[in-house]
Amino acid sequence: VLFRSLIDGVEQTRYEAQEGPQTQFLSSSADIVVYGGAAGGGKSAGLLMEAARHTSDSGYGGVIFRRNTAMIRNPGALWDESEKFYSQLGGSPKNSDLKWVWPSGASIKFCHLEYEKDKYSHQGAQYAFIGFDELTHFSQSSFFYLLSRNRSLCDIRPYVRATRSEEHTSELQSQFRISYA
Repeated sequence: VLFRSLIDGVEQTRYEAQEGPQTQFLSSSADIVVYGGAAGGGKSAGLLMEAARHTSDSGYGGVIFRRNTAMIRNPGALWDESEKFYSQLGGSPKNSDLKWVWPSGASIKFCHLEYEKDKYSHQGAQYAFIGFDELTHFSQSSFFYLLSRNRSLCDIRPYVRATRSEEHTSELQSQFRISYA
């Protein structure tokens, strides 16, 4: 939810999570959190909000993955939604690079992992934040390889957030050997 207000004559913009699962997702201090639910439940918006949490830190770098570039660029998909959020938060888009940069120097980029070999294009990278939009679209090998890139040059403890559709719960459980209490 977007809130705008005037403070000392200056318009301030902030986002607030929807009550329920999105709030739980955004308030967790766990190293890895997976947010599941039905279509339209705010999972991708939560991922975008979480990625922007540390954009005032100059050393912050985050990345959000989708399976292919079309899933990032389709109308209403992640890139379109990021334009609604990030431009209001002071970010500048670099459309050709699918990247947002803030005055602090912080950045968030959007990448695909269409093929298994694509994970190696992140060799040597350091991401304080890694997001996977629809985790079941990624191999276990890619996920764990990218965890090795989850490190930080800034004071932010590296962490991972992911989303999954409700109908893919059993796939995720078997693919990543996850059990739910």
